[in-house]
Amino acid sequence: MSTSIKANTSSESNVIKIGTKLEIGYPSASNYKYLILPRKNFIIKKGGLANYKNLINLNVVVSEIEKSEDNTIIVVLKHVENKKFFNRYRTIKANYKEAINAKELIFIK
Repeated sequence: MSTSIKANTSSESNVIKIGTKLEIGYPSASNYKYLILPRKNFIIKKGGLANYKNLINLNVVVSEIEKSEDNTIIVVLKHVENKKFFNRYRTIKANYKEAINAKELIFIK
């Protein structure tokens, strides 16, 4: 069963589905605003490397699509090469529509 959701973004109308490949872009502010990332102190406590700069230009794939109570689309992202984020976490989440609009997530063509 393939799940797909259509989201209207500023650039064009894109369909997101499980298996869609994306690239993590530069943060829209000093930190990522629409990628739901663990805080640095939690990463360090769990023995990970808290370096958000390693995420820039990283290829990821959509593994799950969730819809929150306020109808925002949350995507669960996995590393393309099945590596861990920050040497600790297998997945991270992102607010899909806002991250695409802010260019924190970019479609790979």
